[in-house]
Amino acid sequence: MININKLNPTEKEKNILSILNAIINKDEVLSSDISSMTGLSISTISRVLAVLKERNIIVQTGKEKTVKGRRPEYVRFNKDYGMLVHLDVMPNGIIGCIANLNGEVSNTEIINFENLELSLKLLLDSIQTIYASIVRKYLPVDQIVLAVGISLPGIVDEDKRIVYRIPDIFPFNDIDVFSYAERLLRVPIIINNVSDLSAIGERIRCYPKSDDLVYLNISPTIGVGAGVIVNGRLIKGKQFLAGEVGDIYFDRDNFSKDAKVGAQRLEEYAGLKALYDKVTLKMRTGGADILKAIMRRRKPLRLTLALSSALCRRVTRT
Repeated sequence: MININKLNPTEKEKNILSILNAIINKDEVLSSDISSMTGLSISTISRVLAVLKERNIIVQTGKEKTVKGRRPEYVRFNKDYGMLVHLDVMPNGIIGCIANLNGEVSNTEIINFENLELSLKLLLDSIQTIYASIVRKYLPVDQIVLAVGISLPGIVDEDKRIVYRIPDIFPFNDIDVFSYAERLLRVPIIINNVSDLSAIGERIRCYPKSDDLVYLNISPTIGVGAGVIVNGRLIKGKQFLAGEVGDIYFDRDNFSKDAKVGAQRLEEYAGLKALYDKVTLKMRTGGADILKAIMRRRKPLRLTLALSSALCRRVTRT
């Protein structure tokens, strides 16, 4: 009905999305309620509801009792209309799950590639493999997958459909992950920053009555990120940099307004990739004797980000 990744939806498509958003957030709702929430006319809402009912996206739950005249109908979103698959892509693996349209997760799959060298082919093959496994095992025979959501560290430019500045999933940097995934999975793809999604999940599950929230996402691999919700809306910023702690500038003499220029950004000095590069340079120039000894015991083929992360956690514990 609607291409969810379309950059310039028509007025009709915007109306459909507004009405669906109003219905999804309620157990059941009347046309008059939808009109109050969206500002759309009753006639427009009635036309859209007729189409949504015909396609089984919404269902009628009953009619309001009135003394006389036509009784208005209550409708609700059909949570069994289809399923959603979510993939959490991390530097050491992918966690995938399937959920209904109420966000109720039923089953989870995991692919681990901690000891493998990351490449674009490995990431795409893993996404295709875990998606196929989830669909084969857990998708009800009478339902379809409506969309796949992918969470990633780094910055997701939804306008240009580009993911860039991912701290430790380098093969996805500066490419159109949306199109790659759509060609592989043949379903609409939604990609979001992992900290933004964490903030939304925290609000829904733990603080449903709070309209203002900042969620700090602290990870031993991707560093510190944040999701910011103000007045019930996720804040992303004009350049999708809201909450990007790694993009804090600490040298104002070298401040750059270009979002892709990294000079004097915290991430370029203290991020995992920066530390990894420093360690590998030290090893090539004859230093890092302790790390070399650990590697001789573990016998990895080469230093990897996964091994670096594990060593950092070990040092932190000791």
